[in-house]
Amino acid sequence: MPFDPAEASKHYIRSKIESSSPIGLVVILYDGGIKFLSKAIDEYHHKRFMGFSDNIVKAQNIIRELRDSLDMDVQEIAPQLRSLYSYMLKRLIDATVSKKTEPVQEVLRMFESLRETWEKVKKMAESGQVEQPQSRLHTITQVAPKSNYPKANISIKG
Repeated sequence: MPFDPAEASKHYIRSKIESSSPIGLVVILYDGGIKFLSKAIDEYHHKRFMGFSDNIVKAQNIIRELRDSLDMDVQEIAPQLRSLYSYMLKRLIDATVSKKTEPVQEVLRMFESLRETWEKVKKMAESGQVEQPQSRLHTITQVAPKSNYPKANISIKG
């Protein structure tokens, strides 16, 4: 049987997802969003507008997954994150309609900032500095990427 790189990649990603902690899954989602937003910008610069739109849709699907998985019982942060994710979705719709990269770049910066924070939390959890989420709530302080966004406490419920 010949080696199929695409199949090997799918197997690797599936294994990574299945073996990840809840925090690790959030990081994986942010990685995917960053990948698709970066691809969208690249497609735009190569004047491949269908690829531009397709990658924006993939990033929107990730944002919807992050938004829909929020624990709305965590009143102090879930509504703020929901609003942030709604804003990101709106900006990506603006990008698709206007065929401009500025809104995509804005959302990409937000994704990179959030991903960096979650990666730090993941490393702290792996090193035992913070407890891995299970049934208890853990609070993480996150400063949103732009100064006009409020400082947010992110709670994880595993």
